[in-house]
Amino acid sequence: MPTLREKAYEYVTKPQPISAMWTIDGKEFPGTLEWVNDKPQLTVNEEISHSEGNSERQRSFLRDLYETHRQSAAFGACSTFGGVFLDRCVALSLNSTAIFAESAGYHQLKLLPQEIWFSPRVVNRNTSCTQTSLSDDRLYGVFRDGSIQQIESDDDQFKAAQNALDNPEIIWAGYAPQGETIALGKTGLGLTTSSSLFRSFSAIEGQSARIVSTLELTEINKSQGLSISDHMSAVRKLEMLISIISLSRFEFRCKEFMLDDESVAAQIWVLGGQPKKFDAPMRHEVLIDFTDHQTLRTAIESWFVQDKVFGLAIWVFHKAISETESGVSRFLFVCQAFEILGRTTNLRDKKLSRHQLNDAVERIGNALYDAFPKEQIERWQNLVASSNRASFSDILEKLFPTQLVEMAADFGSAGPEAYARFISDLRNTLIHMSGKNADDLNAAFRNVNNASYQMTLLFLLTIIERMGLPTPDTARLKSNDGYWRAFPI
Repeated sequence: MPTLREKAYEYVTKPQPISAMWTIDGKEFPGTLEWVNDKPQLTVNEEISHSEGNSERQRSFLRDLYETHRQSAAFGACSTFGGVFLDRCVALSLNSTAIFAESAGYHQLKLLPQEIWFSPRVVNRNTSCTQTSLSDDRLYGVFRDGSIQQIESDDDQFKAAQNALDNPEIIWAGYAPQGETIALGKTGLGLTTSSSLFRSFSAIEGQSARIVSTLELTEINKSQGLSISDHMSAVRKLEMLISIISLSRFEFRCKEFMLDDESVAAQIWVLGGQPKKFDAPMRHEVLIDFTDHQTLRTAIESWFVQDKVFGLAIWVFHKAISETESGVSRFLFVCQAFEILGRTTNLRDKKLSRHQLNDAVERIGNALYDAFPKEQIERWQNLVASSNRASFSDILEKLFPTQLVEMAADFGSAGPEAYARFISDLRNTLIHMSGKNADDLNAAFRNVNNASYQMTLLFLLTIIERMGLPTPDTARLKSNDGYWRAFPI
């Protein structure tokens, strides 16, 4: 019999309408949850009898819910999933039928949930949780790569297995090793990775099988009393790590939580999520080999102990790759991420010592005292003080990964220093529209798409170095269409 995880996983990939009796604020209504334009929509009905009034605008629970614009939770008893919980539902529209003397009227309310859970009971972020299982079939290029083998009925090597299974026509066999537990910083959780074989059947596709990667988050100390919210925080950091190394927004298709009463709840959809947009990378497209357990351990340990400045730079970079396409927006976001990361360098006093600079600022004030307005003197002093700071091109040159030396020719540059100046000038032109004429601006907009891809890759290589991970092979990068499709090689 399929587990809740398997049922939820099948629903996520091929959602079907769910009809049930839905409980909203203690009242029950018949209704159906279905998908309209890739978003879930719950439609519930309320009957208004003639004896309760004959006005089309008769008050009702659903009408009040619609007119007060308040969010509500809905729970539907469903034999297939044990229960369906819809959190923070927003009323979209209300349709009503007139009430006549001989018949009842109806109110039909359509709601948009912000979260969908398959759960035997109502849950919230404060519900106690002891373990989280994260499953996805799009991670075979990132984590432990399993293999699937189709065993035919005439394969003599597996005769014993075929006889034990009553000679099936086809056997799907899957194999993948399981990793050791890795502590997730100070979260109190440990991570293990494994893979399993998931088989399905459809009238169109027939029988199929695929490897599903599973990440388990388990409490290291059982007495910590962690909540779903605590687990969710760690899950989001893992999703961000996968997104960044894949250069594409990733969200787990199914998050399964073991609750304090040993029941299981699965979060299968969140408003604003984009799990279907993630294209599973091939093994050669992933710059970090997480199939190597030591590499995975190093990555996880450094990822969960990052300092605030590094974390902020990572957050901006994640925004760049998850919320923008290649072009001006992504380019400026990635430049901002580099600038934030530059705060961790020692370039602040590049030309003069802080003592010399303070002395110069003081002499300017003394020399110009009473000759100009105080506000103007202070402005000049501030300009002098800021002139000693490293420029954006200085920061880039300092941060750029060592691989840029080998890539500079492919980037159309004489070297890292020239490329840093090119990027700095391009950013200034796009932000300040500082070109001398229309040709300068046109050239900037022609160059920004290539620069966007290049800077995205360079930032990724920069943080790989910062995390102490193995340096990717530059030759392999150059043969990788996924990263180089816009570069003028």
